[in-house]
Amino acid sequence: MSQDKNKRQIEVFKILQRLKKAKPIDIAREISTVLGIDFKNQAFQRAIHRDLKSLQSAYIVGAHYYTAGGVEILPGEEDKHSNVRVEYYLLGSHLRENTHHRSLLSLGGDAIIHPHIDEDVCFETNYERIPLNSQVLSIVLKGQSYHVWFPQEARPLTIHIGRKSSQVSDVEYRKTVLKTLSPRSFVLLLPSRSISRFLQDKKYGHCYIQYHRNISHSEILDCNSTYGVKASSISSSQILEIFDINSTDETHLIDPFSQFRWAEVETSLCFESSFAIQLMDIHLISSNK
Repeated sequence: MSQDKNKRQIEVFKILQRLKKAKPIDIAREISTVLGIDFKNQAFQRAIHRDLKSLQSAYIVGAHYYTAGGVEILPGEEDKHSNVRVEYYLLGSHLRENTHHRSLLSLGGDAIIHPHIDEDVCFETNYERIPLNSQVLSIVLKGQSYHVWFPQEARPLTIHIGRKSSQVSDVEYRKTVLKTLSPRSFVLLLPSRSISRFLQDKKYGHCYIQYHRNISHSEILDCNSTYGVKASSISSSQILEIFDINSTDETHLIDPFSQFRWAEVETSLCFESSFAIQLMDIHLISSNK
């Protein structure tokens, strides 16, 4: 029986790699053809539904839910509707073969992303390649920069900042983190001992950034971190300077971060445009592109 389950789940993976999105009935129809099983067999139909739920619980596939009229249902509200239609898709970490995590790992970082926003969150090493109308959070560490971005229409969205530790490679830990996260959030893990860990001492990391639906309203909140959080507003020219875009040699005579007017984030701090965060030896730049 377990061999049959393994075969079915392998076929689910293949089908979603090819189709990108599919309804359970279409997945069942294709698997029945490949495995030579009667599509109308009710036990087979139930087994496919169990397989899909199992893969979803393991964060291998994600699901979008829709009303009978085709309107997408917000996460967690599926039970409030009748005649719900569901479409499954491979989560980006499997579909893109972790290429974004490989780049982030090169900086010593990592990310744990809630499945609902997995398709929205993107990673880039070159600021200029990020499309317009994007919200960007850039990591600046030891002269290197790395960028996490998502479309402005994906707001509201929350990014938790925490310290990367050996726990992050543990599957059970990642599952625990994902169960803790709200559907429109993810954890960005950074390599610094001055940053508080996520889920240690019941803390949700060192701090988190809330990007509200209103594009001109973002908020930084300190999670009672050990070493605190400093923040400053930042101009477009300073962003270009930091990422060496159209800059001259004279631009780098002064450390750009030394020019900022840093303020302690005692509990929370709101910004209407771009801002920078100082976490000891790591800087984060939030910008609207």
